[in-house]
Amino acid sequence: MNEIGIDSLSLAAYMPLTQAMVDQIAFMIQKSGTSSAGPQQVGQPSYFQQTMTTNAYFEQNVQLMQQNGKPIGAYFFSFAWDYASAKYEAELECDHLNALQYRPDWPVFCDWEQVSRNAVVAAGFPITQQRMLDIFHGWKDGCIGKGYVPGFYSSAAILRDDLGNSNVQLLRSEGMYCWEAHYD
Repeated sequence: MNEIGIDSLSLAAYMPLTQAMVDQIAFMIQKSGTSSAGPQQVGQPSYFQQTMTTNAYFEQNVQLMQQNGKPIGAYFFSFAWDYASAKYEAELECDHLNALQYRPDWPVFCDWEQVSRNAVVAAGFPITQQRMLDIFHGWKDGCIGKGYVPGFYSSAAILRDDLGNSNVQLLRSEGMYCWEAHYD
């Protein structure tokens, strides 16, 4: 049996959920935010002074899902390029969730996508399997340090080609959840 889940951004934009939407889905992973620094500061010391740009509908959507007994998780759109930047982002995300007094039913995911990859490469950091492993280890350690369950989220191509199937299995064996995006 397949369950229908939703990444809140697949709704085409940040928007509040409606009851009709909630009735049709089994779970949701909600984007709670991203780096306020954005891709232009990848690799710069100023990246570590960033704050978080939050999803305006995060709290409202979480509340509606919870009122309907639907599990929900959270993700942070990442521009991390190494262990330290990923750990910093994880701590930002977890501090944000703590401030909201929100404990997700599902893991807190690091969403590392093609836009992330392009920004990291443009900043002069080659993509290697070790770099990807370092990014996800930084995320894992940042989440665990704040008391949250970590996960990683990306496209099948990035997981297969940049991280490598053996490293996906390694991260899973270390207790991280893997969410492979399918865009249909």
